[in-house]
Formats: sequence, C-alpha cells, structure tokens
Amino acid sequence: MAVYHDKEFKEENVLIEVQVVLTEAELSNVHLRMPTSTIKWLPAKTVASVKLQGKPEEMTEVNTRVAEWLEANQQKLKGAIVNMYHGSFSHIPNTDEGGTTERCYPLSEEGGKHNEI
Repeated sequence: MAVYHDKEFKEENVLIEVQVVLTEAELSNVHLRMPTSTIKWLPAKTVASVKLQGKPEEMTEVNTRVAEWLEANQQKLKGAIVNMYHGSFSHIPNTDEGGTTERCYPLSEEGGKHNEI
C-alpha cells in the first residue's frame, strides 16, 4: 500500500509511506530483515473505495468522479489517501490494460449519506 501525505497534488518530492500487511510469522522477525522499519497498527476507517483496472494515468478521472460523489453525498475527506496495488504493473505484458489499483479516500465520521460511487 502507498499512503500519500501531501495535502495537494505534486509532480516531484512526493511524501509517500509504503505499507505492507504482515503475518504473525513475518511480524516476529521483521526487524531482522528490515532493521529500519517502523511497525504501526492502523485503526479501522470508513472510506470511499474505488478499484481501477487500467493505467495509472486514468486515476485523474477517478479522482474527479470521487470529488463529485463526495460533494453530492455531503462527505468530507479526513486523512491521507491510500493506494493498494493488486498485482504488479511489471508483471503485465506490453498491453494497454495496466494493473489494478484500489484507492481509498478516508471519510470524516460526520459525513452525510453513503451511496455507491
């Protein structure tokens, strides 16, 4: 997973946090393999979640649609947007299909109604 901490879109010097899910076995020796890692437990959140099967460039349209949905449903963002990459773009042959990215937009608990995007 990738968490984007910048408040606005940036082309360069983007502050990104990379996260992975660990099993109990992996957790027991994570500091041996990754001595500079920090382990965090993340609380559950209510999010607007969108899965994109395609190229990363198509995420601009997804962001626009989500912004429209947020406004129509009286929702407000609260926290950093998270991307989860299902598979890898490097494993896809030279096609225009791209990979699958799930983007989670954390919602304020004071939001309005929750309808499908």
